[in-house]
Amino acid sequence: LTLLQHRGALQLALGAAIIWAGFDRHVRVPILLAATFTKGLGVLLTVIRPEVFASSSGNIGLWFDLVCLVLFPAIAIVTLRQSRARTSR
Repeated sequence: LTLLQHRGALQLALGAAIIWAGFDRHVRVPILLAATFTKGLGVLLTVIRPEVFASSSGNIGLWFDLVCLVLFPAIAIVTLRQSRARTSR
C-alpha cells in the first residue's frame, strides 16, 4: 500500500510539472523529457512482464502512456526549434 501511495504522489508531482510546462516554455523541454523517460520506463516494465501486460493490455492508462511517448518528445522538439529560431533572429 505504501508503494502504491508513493507512486500516486509521484504521478501527482509529474502531472503538476507537465501543467507547469504548458505555461512556461523555459521548463518545457526538461520536464517533457523527464516525463517521457518515466512513462517509457513504466511501459517497458509492463511489456516485459507477460502477466502484467496481459492484465493491462485493455487498460486506458497504458494507451495514454503510449500516446504520451509520441507527443512529449514531439512537443519538446518543436519547442527547441522555436527557441532556436527566436535566438537566431
